[in-house]
Order: sequence, then C-alpha cells, then structure tokens
Amino acid sequence: MKQLTLCITGSTDGIGLAAAKRFASAGHRVIVHGRSASRIGDACAAIVQSTGVEPIGALLADFTDLDAVCSMGRELAELTGEMLRRFGF
Repeated sequence: MKQLTLCITGSTDGIGLAAAKRFASAGHRVIVHGRSASRIGDACAAIVQSTGVEPIGALLADFTDLDAVCSMGRELAELTGEMLRRFGF
C-alpha cells in the first residue's frame, strides 16, 4: 500500500477525528486541521493515544476567513513540499 499524506479538515472531533485516527493507524501521514489551537492539541493527543502515531503536522485556520485559508494553503505546501492536488474525494 502506498503511504499517503493527508490533511483532514475539521479533524478535531467527530467524523474528521475518526478519519484521522483511521488513516494514521493504517500507516498514512496525517495533518490535523481545526479552528482552535487547544482542540487541535487535544485531537493530536487523541490520535497518538489511540494509534501510537504522531500526526506530522497541525494547521489552524477558520474557513470563513479567506486570508486564513490562503495562509493554510501556503503552510500545507511548505509542510508537504508540494501543492494541493484536490479537496474531497
């Protein structure tokens, strides 16, 4: 299986956090995203506790703020060394 690098938006709770845990446990590199630094920290800790795998990054951005979205895109490109290929499935 090819190892993927995945930025899972909204991964601080619910389906996003469950997806991050699942991808991390399957051996993929996970980047956590959220709107609250404390919730991002809690999500990263939950992923480590559940899977034993540390996310490779964490990004803080509120998608209602276009400047924050653009900044997140730049941070993501720096973190992964490549541009975004797609959103969603």
